[in-house]
Amino acid sequence: MTFAPEILDGSKNLETSNFMYLYVYLIFYNGIWVVVPFLLLYQSWFDIKAISTPGASTPHISASTGSSGTRPTVVLSTSTSKKTEPPQSTTGKGRKKKN
Repeated sequence: MTFAPEILDGSKNLETSNFMYLYVYLIFYNGIWVVVPFLLLYQSWFDIKAISTPGASTPHISASTGSSGTRPTVVLSTSTSKKTEPPQSTTGKGRKKKN
């Protein structure tokens, strides 16, 4: 939003007659610097609120890697206990681990 005063004052150095300069470079790319931090603040606020509320469920994220041909799996679950243990490693659907 640093360009808002420039636009309101009608600065000669700010090119707004071209569509690419105005909407793509000025509004879109500078808008990313405004939207992304607010989204991160929004997410962080609710995470901190959930952690600091006594008796609330605590989010737990665990990741396990699959076998050589599969993608890693991420599991998000909520639990009320303070102590959580990581999930057991598996090698895939119904396959046994090789020794």
